[in-house]
Amino acid sequence: MNEKIILSWSGGKDSALALYELMRQGNTDITLLTTITDKYERISMHGVRKVLLEKQAESLGWVIHELVSDNSKYEGLIISIISFGFKHGMLMDADMVFDVRFLPNPFYIEELKEHTGKEPVIRDYLSMFPETHVFLRKLDEMLEFLIPYFIKEGKNQLVIGIGCTGGMHRSVAIAEAVCDMLRKHGHHVILEHRDIKEKR
Repeated sequence: MNEKIILSWSGGKDSALALYELMRQGNTDITLLTTITDKYERISMHGVRKVLLEKQAESLGWVIHELVSDNSKYEGLIISIISFGFKHGMLMDADMVFDVRFLPNPFYIEELKEHTGKEPVIRDYLSMFPETHVFLRKLDEMLEFLIPYFIKEGKNQLVIGIGCTGGMHRSVAIAEAVCDMLRKHGHHVILEHRDIKEKR
């Protein structure tokens, strides 16, 4: 049965892949839906310009339905922090990705390998190294510099990926720390650990 499907269209790779999979499965009754900021004429999710959206629709041969939103109703960005493991695949559709594999890996410490970055024992271990503190301080400074400009350009969602090898220790701990930093600055932050349940 060919069900009617409404697909949220961000203009990015993930939505394109989702559309491809739906079409590959034989679905043809698909409606593409996106939101456009009234003032900046950009897709709300990733800040893609409306003119590019129109080119995508033309290339696909599909009509992309637009909902116009008043960005003045939003106070700043909704920031998504997502930890992941590179060995499970790159995080798609992130606005920026930070690779924390330069930090010492708790996986090679026998008493730490079965723990995750959500636990104090892993965060305490990483806090022993000066590079952890330097990285977090510099990242904090950079994000606080960039965020007002993202808002000025009409973005109301920012996706930040933090990656390590397996997505269990370093990326999780750093994502937790970045989330804490941003919330202290008053930002609306959503935290997700993509690969924390994956077996190594």
